[in-house]
Amino acid sequence: SAQLFASTVDDDEPAIVVEASSLIIAGVTEGTTAAYTVRLDTEPAGVARVSVAVEGAVSVDLDRHQAGVQPWLRFDATNWNTPRTAQVRGLEDADAAAGMATLRHTSSGADYGRAPAVDVQFAVSDNDTPQVLADATSVDVNESSSSAYSVTLAAAPTGGTVEVTPTSSDEAVATVSPTTLRFTSSNWNAPQRVTVRGVSDGAANITHPTTGADYGTASTPTVAATVRDEDAPGVRVEPTLLRLAEGAMGSYRVRLNTQPSGDVTVTATSGSTELSLKDGARDVGTLTLTFTAQNWNADQEVRAQSIVDDDVDDETTTVDHTVAGYAGVSSAPTLAVEVEDTDAPGLAFDPPEGLTLTEGGAATATYTVVLTARPAGSVTITVSSDDAGLAFDTNGAPGDQTALTFTTLNWNEPQTVTARAETDADAATEDAALLHSASGGGYDNVTAEYAVQVSDAEAMPAPARVQASSAGTTSLSVSWSASPGAHGYWVQWRPVGGEWSLDRLIEVPAAGAASAGRTLRVATGPLSARIDGLREGVVYEVRVLALNRDGYPGDPSVIAIATPRAGGAGGNRAPEVAAQPEIVLLEVGDQAELDLSGLFRDPDGDPLTYSPASTNPEVATATVAETTLRIFGGRPGNAEIAVTAEDPQGLSASLDIRVGVIGTACSTAPAQAPEGG
Repeated sequence: SAQLFASTVDDDEPAIVVEASSLIIAGVTEGTTAAYTVRLDTEPAGVARVSVAVEGAVSVDLDRHQAGVQPWLRFDATNWNTPRTAQVRGLEDADAAAGMATLRHTSSGADYGRAPAVDVQFAVSDNDTPQVLADATSVDVNESSSSAYSVTLAAAPTGGTVEVTPTSSDEAVATVSPTTLRFTSSNWNAPQRVTVRGVSDGAANITHPTTGADYGTASTPTVAATVRDEDAPGVRVEPTLLRLAEGAMGSYRVRLNTQPSGDVTVTATSGSTELSLKDGARDVGTLTLTFTAQNWNADQEVRAQSIVDDDVDDETTTVDHTVAGYAGVSSAPTLAVEVEDTDAPGLAFDPPEGLTLTEGGAATATYTVVLTARPAGSVTITVSSDDAGLAFDTNGAPGDQTALTFTTLNWNEPQTVTARAETDADAATEDAALLHSASGGGYDNVTAEYAVQVSDAEAMPAPARVQASSAGTTSLSVSWSASPGAHGYWVQWRPVGGEWSLDRLIEVPAAGAASAGRTLRVATGPLSARIDGLREGVVYEVRVLALNRDGYPGDPSVIAIATPRAGGAGGNRAPEVAAQPEIVLLEVGDQAELDLSGLFRDPDGDPLTYSPASTNPEVATATVAETTLRIFGGRPGNAEIAVTAEDPQGLSASLDIRVGVIGTACSTAPAQAPEGG
């Protein structure tokens, strides 16, 4: 495949590399998918992200191994040159016009903020064909009488108004009205009525020349009009075509042309066991109508109903008419019936919600596949996956088999597929899919995806103790407890009920690490981050996700809720001393504990970090674990422990705690915190 490179002057300059079949990728049809790959041209200086903006009727998923549709990819020093597969899906619409979609790829982070954007265009083929439709193929009408049929378009027009001109091939036999039908993108599927009026006995064809929009070359119908002498004996059947959905009922009308001298019978006979005629509430195959000298010119209605079957085929049948007792007339026009099958060919899975697998070849799970309707012949279903770590077997024989076969006899008997997930190098919980492609037996082009979630034994746990609070009119402060083994964190936010922020993810490094210019000040206990650029007074939801060594997130934390509000000068107020403790008395070798959350408070509700310092370390020292201050007595004497409380924006408050140590000193060494304290 040809490679699409961003234009660069220096080969060492950051660039996005898109690899596809060509700059314009043809053959993407509405409802189908295509794929291309994305990678970086140079190793990034840190973490870089590639995101995509879509203009046109397609959707894009840049990372199918992550849950949901992902509009961005993460690259670092370990995976920058590994092509990542993106999936494009053509979106369905009502018109018949092809279109173009542009995908603009931009990058951010590390040294990739200056990389040029890369555009890829997709030609989206439409699966709707411009076509003019009529609900009848023929009409029978007497002289000086009329009949009617309806016209619609098969798809919404693009680019203007469509004009359909019903035209009689012989106006001495039959005329039509109106002479122009106009369809737009708003009324294209609303039936418009065409009236055919008989002039003299004979035959004429009604054609439908069409102009406008994208319908200049559309296929159009021809309706055959037969005009009968109103003075000659005959039987009228209107309409002569019924279109029914499977299981639906329709009707037509029967009457005589002239007054008979005695009773006339017209017998209607269905041409198929899958079309019944209605005799009251009964389903019959044959129905007899009786006309007399009194009711000969009154329409009698015949109701016909299609039978629901279990195959996937559309069907065509007829209703024939025989006549008795009517001046030598022995037959009447035949009614054509077209039945559209509603049993669309498809695949059904059990369990329908998908599978959950744990990595490791010995861990398997099963699901079943069955056809939704009887096929016309044998159907082969091929199972595949774009995830190399997902394995499957369709029959339990040695080796992994990839095909299932259904016939007209076993189509409704579920067949079992066994799936397993191989161990990979990351610790991410991944969303994958098994693709099922059918062929044969009327199931050509039927595809279905079955969802598989692969959990990793090394997946990161959700961070605990997540809290959010106002840090001013447009900012929030977020804190959480460190997750063991985490290599970083994502902080996400959204207005309540909105979408999680994907364009403004904050990547906060794990304890002691540095990324994007931010270094946390604490190695254990609470971690924190600040979110700026929010809307004042809007209620936000905030969550935190821990990242593993490959940058994949684990499960999200519980959601914290907070609202930006006005604070003091600059929108943030400094912590305050809430209480001053009494002198702390200790014996040599003993320790005391104080809860700092009762000694300090933050008027904005920000999380605080604490740091202690002793004026006389030989007498007393101190450590802090979260909000607990531990003071250790070393030798007799007096000391002060200065404790500073600091908010995420660097504002602080301090207090001094007096310490007295009594007893006999065993050593002149400074006081030390016990190991593990």
